[in-house]
Amino acid sequence: MKSPRKHLEERIVDAAQRLFACATVFDAAGVKPCADSRHGDFQCNLAMALGKALGRNPREVAAELAAALPEDAVTTAPQIAGPGFLNFSLKTDWLNGALATARSEGRLGMDAAERPQTVILDFSGPNIAKEMHVGHIRSTILGDALSRILRFLGHRVITDNHLGDWGTQFGKILAGYKAEVAKDAAAVEVAMAERPIEFLEETYQGVYERSKEDSALEDLARSELAALQKGDAENLALWHRFVEATKVELHKIYGRLGVTFDHELGESAYNDRLAGVVRDLEAKGIARLSEGAVVVFFEGDAKLADKPFLIRKSDEAFLYSTTDLATVQYRMETFSPTRSIYVTDGRQQLHFQQLFATVGRWGVCPAMALEHVWFGAILGDDKRPLKTREGKPIKLRALLDEAEARALALISEKRPEMPEGQRREIARVVGLGALKYADLGQDRNLDYVFNWE
Repeated sequence: MKSPRKHLEERIVDAAQRLFACATVFDAAGVKPCADSRHGDFQCNLAMALGKALGRNPREVAAELAAALPEDAVTTAPQIAGPGFLNFSLKTDWLNGALATARSEGRLGMDAAERPQTVILDFSGPNIAKEMHVGHIRSTILGDALSRILRFLGHRVITDNHLGDWGTQFGKILAGYKAEVAKDAAAVEVAMAERPIEFLEETYQGVYERSKEDSALEDLARSELAALQKGDAENLALWHRFVEATKVELHKIYGRLGVTFDHELGESAYNDRLAGVVRDLEAKGIARLSEGAVVVFFEGDAKLADKPFLIRKSDEAFLYSTTDLATVQYRMETFSPTRSIYVTDGRQQLHFQQLFATVGRWGVCPAMALEHVWFGAILGDDKRPLKTREGKPIKLRALLDEAEARALALISEKRPEMPEGQRREIARVVGLGALKYADLGQDRNLDYVFNWE
């Protein structure tokens, strides 16, 4: 089904070519939606461009164009406005028919992509053993919206939730967990069954705070981490338990939001590749030793010349940067994507500039475009990142609960006679739908102040 804008453009260009010999120099008719719906649905400024080219009064040119464009099945006859705009209104009967046709076809009038692409979408990415907080909602909702749009357009989309399931925090979690088990193993089992992420996060925070003043505890956490990284059976088994318990809770959140992933390949999935990535970058002269660490420098790059990219620390530990490089390599080998899109907050812009520049020099994916879709923060009334009264980030589940509760209160006030089950289902759809809509309705690159009303 041809769009009304396309229909108008073709009619206007055809009329202009018949009326004015020089009209063929114009590539398009200049048709745009009216900024003010009181003036119509579409507006055309071609008469002003033609007037300038012909040395004539634009309103006279507009009058000739209008006379050559009587009403048809789609639009009413144009009205002349201002210095020579032509305003068109869609006919109600045509619009109703077009909407019915679009709905019955299932494509809403959109053509599928002529050259479908394979697109990797990397979004959400929470950390294992930590609850999702309000800051995760933008990446999750934006990434899901992008995946739905790209799939609707006919592209092959592969969604990947790049979980933070490896790193120094697990040394502290393991040390704290074992200490809690030694004190009361039964209580730990209850906590892991009833509120696993909360318990693991509290355990980590407790060790983190105490280790600031207790060097022995810090050393213990390091030794637990080293044992995990070397494949210690006990620590690996506990780590697997922490990962699986966290995923169960994460999937409850995603289920409420209607978000799914094709893959959930966390950082740990690429451990076997990290050393090889560093060796390859060194062998190609892209990375080099610097004060014991391995670093990528960007000489000659005006933006990154003074911002080196650290890919292995002096103690031979790898970083997020190394994992992200290995991830690019894996995705290219496994999926051969056309595009790879990362949806994260704006604070990571430098990281992705460095990552993309390094990958470009590395040459592992010359045919894949790398894109960073970044977004601003959600702020409270104090213009700071949204937090509780205690100064802690608001948990995402609490935000979703509040959205549903407020919707339920409104529905119960307006329709108290409605069965409770029905009211709660409507509250779920309306509350979470409103939350998504409010977030997607913001300028993606700007911070915005969250307001319940």
